[in-house]
Amino acid sequence: IIYWSSQALTWLILPFMQSFAQSGEFSVSGKVRAALIHNGIYYGTYLAIFSVLLIYVAVNYNIDG
Repeated sequence: IIYWSSQALTWLILPFMQSFAQSGEFSVSGKVRAALIHNGIYYGTYLAIFSVLLIYVAVNYNIDG
């Protein structure tokens, strides 16, 4: 329980709350939307880089599905 709660806090909840607090929006829904967009861009970039690297390794080292 401690491990997974630490993971959730570190990678999901804390970055969301930081973006929420730093948002320049005036309403709660605006802050939530801005935080989700900011974190979506952040994690989407990581996902895109990981996908490109995974495809590169799979093609160059003949790794099959």
